[in-house]
Amino acid sequence: MKSIAILPIILLLTLLLLSGCGKNPLAQEEPNPNSILSLSGEQIPQTEGDEYVFRQTAQIEADNPETTFAWRIFTTDEILPQGVAADAEGWIYHYAAGADTSVPLDNPDCQRTIWTLAKQQSWDFTSVNGKLPHLICRVEVKVRQSGHPDKLYQQVYRDDRLISSIIIAPFANCETVGTAIHLSLREQFSDIYVEGMYAHHFMYRLNRTDANLAVQEYGDWHSTLDCEDIRELDLKNLPVTYPDNYLQLETYVVTRQGIEESGHQYLYFKVRDSFHPKALIYMQMVSALGQYHYTTALPSSYPSAYYFPENSSRLNTHLFKQDGIYRAVNSPDFKLRLSFGFHGQYGVSLSGGIFATTDDPFDHLNNICLDEATDWAYYSGIEYFDLRLDGAPFPALAQLGTTSIVTHEDETQWRRVKYDNLGALNIYLTGLSNGFHKVESTVVDQQGAIDSTPAQIEFELAAYVPPNQRN
Repeated sequence: MKSIAILPIILLLTLLLLSGCGKNPLAQEEPNPNSILSLSGEQIPQTEGDEYVFRQTAQIEADNPETTFAWRIFTTDEILPQGVAADAEGWIYHYAAGADTSVPLDNPDCQRTIWTLAKQQSWDFTSVNGKLPHLICRVEVKVRQSGHPDKLYQQVYRDDRLISSIIIAPFANCETVGTAIHLSLREQFSDIYVEGMYAHHFMYRLNRTDANLAVQEYGDWHSTLDCEDIRELDLKNLPVTYPDNYLQLETYVVTRQGIEESGHQYLYFKVRDSFHPKALIYMQMVSALGQYHYTTALPSSYPSAYYFPENSSRLNTHLFKQDGIYRAVNSPDFKLRLSFGFHGQYGVSLSGGIFATTDDPFDHLNNICLDEATDWAYYSGIEYFDLRLDGAPFPALAQLGTTSIVTHEDETQWRRVKYDNLGALNIYLTGLSNGFHKVESTVVDQQGAIDSTPAQIEFELAAYVPPNQRN
């Protein structure tokens, strides 16, 4: 009969982002993002069809009427808007006082200057088949006042209508988690589409709040460019906040053209450091095959995919069990299938959004990490299996890939194997001698927590006895 642990499934697709790549970026002060320069956008529908004009407007605050300004813009494809001319450094030309405005600004004979009294500039972009070929991603302005050195201001474009972000998280807001968690994040788009508008990276910081979710301590901003994948984020070494406080993850996306998501996304959670995983050996899948240990009839209760045939008539079968001891008949070609896992790895979905953990490898793979002591999901993931055979590190089998030898706190040595999240770790062991053997398995999660009570199986391989020598 299956042992079932039940917990709610909350597969969040929220406008929230959590990242870290192993960092703990808490800091003391809130950066001040305010600027006297703004850059906004407005969608202007056309009278016919689905086309539209997207107007971007830059404006700078200045009280002195004698102040002059020089403007420079950067577009997503590095092409200036139609009708805009600029000098070699990119500063936009304007007609000088008294100039003939019938002469185009890009004509070298035009009387032009980069300086203007205008505190506001606008540029129009027309869609083609509902898409914008480009738009402004950054604007700069030089401010000149008599008797003062020039000042330079810049502002990137931020607009949730162009791009925003979402998170795929296995837990809801204000859940309690372990000190290491994994999340996925994605960009998403609205009705204003710009060619090539995809995420270049995500910015994130970790803030600490009180019990009422008011921020008490702000973190430094970091970029997911430091991560192996900008959309797959591991946050490790989280500071403990349980039971009274929360951590807040604040994030936004930045496109390849430098355009930023204007709104920030948030997720709140508590952190507890007492969780640890539980290792399993799936006895349902432990089986063997050899010239003296096999079956000719496939048991109907298990899928054929879990059996490795020697030929059309011989199939692997479970070990014999008598008086609590597992046994098999050994042979030169004997191979033992072992299947390692962890508590919460497999289960079934029930009605009402309930997930039942069965620890049965023939059920659905969920890779939910449950605490050994409480059965709580703590949303960490398994990173390694540590294995031993007969009191020594497990053999370095080719099927295990790159491995290492590690020493636990009790001075025992183990073979460490990377977990690939694709299901149970299934291996085939050969070359075993007659007699008793013991296999031990434990797991290491993203927190670095190790199950201190390894799963184990003890079995005896008996020498083949010819029929004429049997009693």
